Amino acid sequence: MINVVNAVAEIGGGWLVFQAIRSDKPFWWGILGSLILVIYGFIPTLQPISNFGRVFAVYGGFFIVMSYGWGWLLSSERPDKGDFIGGAIAIFGVLVAWFWPRKAQIQTVSGTADAGFHWTPAKVVLAIFLFLAAGLCEIGGGWLVWQAVREGKPFYWAILGGLVLVGYGFIPTAQPTSNFGRLYAVYGGFFIVLSYAWGWVFDKEMPDAGDYVGAAIALAGVVVAFFYPR
Repeated sequence: MINVVNAVAEIGGGWLVFQAIRSDKPFWWGILGSLILVIYGFIPTLQPISNFGRVFAVYGGFFIVMSYGWGWLLSSERPDKGDFIGGAIAIFGVLVAWFWPRKAQIQTVSGTADAGFHWTPAKVVLAIFLFLAAGLCEIGGGWLVWQAVREGKPFYWAILGGLVLVGYGFIPTAQPTSNFGRLYAVYGGFFIVLSYAWGWVFDKEMPDAGDYVGAAIALAGVVVAFFYPR
């Protein structure tokens, strides 16, 4: 349930920013979206487990599904065959990662929008760069909030994290494709892999076999969805 609420807050906030920048909606939509993204940063701290990397990575699966749903309902971007195939593969990956059998551990608090669009090598490089930049900002901002709320770090870390999350909300608007649902869903795959990497580097939470297998499957799924021939 927390993952669902989290996804609604993040996707909703990002959608408002996206509409303000890319669809000429009033700029106050962007401001409202930014505020929602700040709130989103605090929701994962309610999760019952303390492995930051795994919590954020598995959340990416819910994010993928709800991104497609949001784009379909609010932007009339109906997922196509490639989206369904890629999304299903990605969800299977995060389910593997989440439910992989592990020894018990003690937890401590420490479509139509893209008509005529064609990929070029430059657009591929730009898209990947923006996915990585968005992932670092979102995970970095979320990590700062997490550290303040769950690990007892100074509260200004949470404030700084909120500001970073606001910045994250604007990065996807620079993407070369305009299909919001597909864009956010595919970003979820990069988010999953980067979440594990961040947890490993900053929290010494080394991914296990289930994390590696699940993340690889999820990333393969979103690559299928994004580059499926259309």
